[in-house]
Amino acid sequence: MATLLVEAEPAHADIRSPDPRPMEASPRVSDWGSCGAWCRSSIRAKGYAEGRDPITITDAGSEALGSWAPLPTRRELLDWWLGHLPGPERKPLRCVAEKYPRSITLGELASATDYEASGGAFRNPLSRLRTLGLVAGRSDVRAADEFFG
Repeated sequence: MATLLVEAEPAHADIRSPDPRPMEASPRVSDWGSCGAWCRSSIRAKGYAEGRDPITITDAGSEALGSWAPLPTRRELLDWWLGHLPGPERKPLRCVAEKYPRSITLGELASATDYEASGGAFRNPLSRLRTLGLVAGRSDVRAADEFFG
């Protein structure tokens, strides 16, 4: 897992931005595919970071980032996400977190959150939670271990 500008929440980050995972605001970085590679390459090209694994911030990167506060860890990180996510993502995340370490079926999760399991109003927010690394699983869903580890 890369740790460039990753354990921080800068004052100017907006969780509702079109890219829900700007490197500066994400508590974790998974494989972002070609976009992630481009982002990391761009940040290194600007002199804001160096290295590959781990990626580390440079003095120029710290200056460009400005003031920031470290994100919390474990349960406090879950609470941070619950406070920053919109309702459609917050409801299933809260539900799977309450069931942790047990996973919950899609049907159970949809029912518990008052959604139709096959509907986009349920599937799309769940997909975003997976993309953010906050939940895992397809037919059975579970909260990320890092909230409780």
